[in-house]
Amino acid sequence: MTASAAAPADPGDRTTRERARQAVYELADAPDLGAGSRYPPGRALSLADGHPGLALLFAELSRTAPPDRRERYRAAAHAHLAAAAAQVRTAPTDGLFQGPPALAFAAHAARHAPDDYARLLHRLDDLLARRVRTLLADENARLDAGRPGTRIAAYDAVSGATGLGRLLLARHHGHPSARQGPEAGLRATVRYLIRLSGPVRAHGRTVPGWWTPDGPSMRPEPALPRGHLNFGLAHGIAGPLALLALTRRAGLTEPGHDAALTAFAEALAHQRRADGQWTGVVPFDGHPDGPADPRPAAARTAWCYGTPGAACALHLAAEALGRPDWSRTAVAALTAALEAPRGVTDVGLCHGWAGLLHLTAHLARSSGDPHLTARAAESAGRLLDALAHAARSRSVARRTGLLDGTAGIALALHSWAADAPPATAWDAALLIR
Repeated sequence: MTASAAAPADPGDRTTRERARQAVYELADAPDLGAGSRYPPGRALSLADGHPGLALLFAELSRTAPPDRRERYRAAAHAHLAAAAAQVRTAPTDGLFQGPPALAFAAHAARHAPDDYARLLHRLDDLLARRVRTLLADENARLDAGRPGTRIAAYDAVSGATGLGRLLLARHHGHPSARQGPEAGLRATVRYLIRLSGPVRAHGRTVPGWWTPDGPSMRPEPALPRGHLNFGLAHGIAGPLALLALTRRAGLTEPGHDAALTAFAEALAHQRRADGQWTGVVPFDGHPDGPADPRPAAARTAWCYGTPGAACALHLAAEALGRPDWSRTAVAALTAALEAPRGVTDVGLCHGWAGLLHLTAHLARSSGDPHLTARAAESAGRLLDALAHAARSRSVARRTGLLDGTAGIALALHSWAADAPPATAWDAALLIR
């Protein structure tokens, strides 16, 4: 039983949940969410801001909406998948959030029966396997040659091996006939991330293997002449930490698995600031082996770089390795971050109120912490108020995708209003489950 279920019902909370339910269907039924929408080049196959993200919204509602609406939403999900599939021949094979992998994630989530979209998914599985082999071959060749300095897009959750690994894990669980290919690629991905956890030498110093010579923009930056270490969930080591925890929980382990999990978790824990929060980016010269005092400022309170994402990843590691101390750290860090959220200036899932709501509610359910349950309700109220203000003022250009737009906002509100994890596991794309 969750902490929220054990507590007496709060009339204010019930009112907010009803507002959330109404908002979900107002958002989902808006005319600009149709599959006929035109997207700029490259965005149609984007999980963040294209057809696959909207397919996730309608797939979730096709399972959980009132029965008289479900077939309509199922048809809407199918229409968005079909529109995305028409773009596959011209789209590059990229990371989880772009290209054929984004479509594969959405189609996998949209299935009502194991064989739904089987032909499409078989074709996408082949593209995914080739993409993973190429990416890992390049990275393993670099590591074999002793060349330090990875690229964020090689390993992260959005474009790299971590996000592709999460898709492989979903496909591994999805259907027995699909397991052989996904498992081989998944195990190879895990072995690569284990290698990435080890130390390397760069600029005369020993640094973690996930050090990158680039800046957070994924390009060289004059302000970071020796690159940086990234601790975020979207683009940093919180992502590999989460994937290694999830694969361990699934029984898919490789030699050195627990040691790598521990190395990533301890690196994250060590970087926690005195105020209990995490920074997202540490310059090379700010690494603990260098002049690290004072530590960089805390990141914005968000999924992508901040404490909410890092806390969810650390909690997964705590569950995987039986480390209640890490779980307590994760809960305490998110609780501290919610006292005065930093940089929450929009309503989206990536770095807005929808993301703060969903990650707080998720960690509240996972940990059973009643304070986080209450904080999630507060975030829901803030999100609903912001949506109402935007609707009145028409001051915000409407985006429709998963990370920054309607799909993610509606999905976060829907999950919170139901007080249950998503039926489609759409939030696996965020590496929190």
